This record gives sequence, C-alpha cells and structure tokens, in this order.
Amino acid sequence: MDFLRSTPRRLLALGLALALSGCVETTRGDGLYFRAPQASGATSVKTGLSADEAAAALQAAGLGDARVARDGSLRLSSTDPRLVDCGTLIQVSFGNEAEFPGNARDAVLMRGFTTPGLIRQMVSSSSDIRLTPLADGSGYAIDEAHQVTRRLDALETGAKSRQTIRFDESTSAGFGTQVTCRSSGLVAAVLR
Repeated sequence: MDFLRSTPRRLLALGLALALSGCVETTRGDGLYFRAPQASGATSVKTGLSADEAAAALQAAGLGDARVARDGSLRLSSTDPRLVDCGTLIQVSFGNEAEFPGNARDAVLMRGFTTPGLIRQMVSSSSDIRLTPLADGSGYAIDEAHQVTRRLDALETGAKSRQTIRFDESTSAGFGTQVTCRSSGLVAAVLR
C-alpha cells in the first residue's frame, strides 16, 4: 500500500497499467511512436450565423467565452485543448499498443526499456482566436494564435524540461521531431 502512496510510484504503476491494459497487439517493437495530426485549421468559414449567434455557438460547444466587438468581430480566448491537434502518441510495451493524444494534459511515457525511461508529460495550451466578418457577409475570416507548453519530468533522475511552441491557423510547430501541433479546425467546424 505504501508503494502506491508516493507520486513517482503511482505514476509508474499508472504508466505500466496504461501500457498493458486495454491495448491492441502490434508488430511494432517496444517504444514510443508518434502519428502526425490529422486536423487542419481554416482561414475562413462560410456561415449564415450573426456575430451573436456565432458567439453563442462557440460558448455552447464549451470553447470559452466568445465576445462580440462593436465592429462585428468576435474574440475567443480559451485553454480548451480541443482547439489544437498534437497528433497521437503510441506507446508499445511487450507487444501491446496504447494510444493517447499528443496534447494529453498528463501522461506517463516510457522512452526506453533497457535504461530508466519513465517520463511524466504535462501539456497546457492557450488559444486566442479572432473572427472578422468577410466583406461579402458570407462568414468570417479566422485568425488563430495558439501556444502549447510541454513539461517533461524524468521520474527516475528528476531531470526536467519545459518547451513552448506557437503557431496559427495555417502553420504548425513541433517539440523536436517527437510531437507536432497545429490548429484542430474546431472553430470553423462549430460555425458551419
């Protein structure tokens, strides 16, 4: 019982349980793999929604507080991780495979199997989105600014790292070669 009381040991147990339970058998070797994001942001959206209706739709989707300005533009500031797509991390352990979002707020990763390699990953994101009415009145131009911060804590050695990336609706950014993030396109999907 004392084993599960310390945080590193609980995370170790959680990581091993996730890697081994509910998994799919695979032919890949043990390790950590990455599948690139499938989503893509949009620079505009065609919609018949008024600014007030668009703000209500974004709020109803749980994306945060959307405010309408006097000029008819909308501004949405949010920490909702659904606004970014950081692909999928695939953990393979003993021939079993478990997948989770690359921007999962808290995850335990196994980087190596011959040396201590358990790493706790903590991810946070913030998004500032502005929607400006198109000149022809058919919808909105979308201007997104996203920031994703990833913190890694090595459970065995105590080593820590922190990195922040920034990108917009049409670009991507990565944490080295391991994880790439871009806009999920959720704002345009909600307003369509």
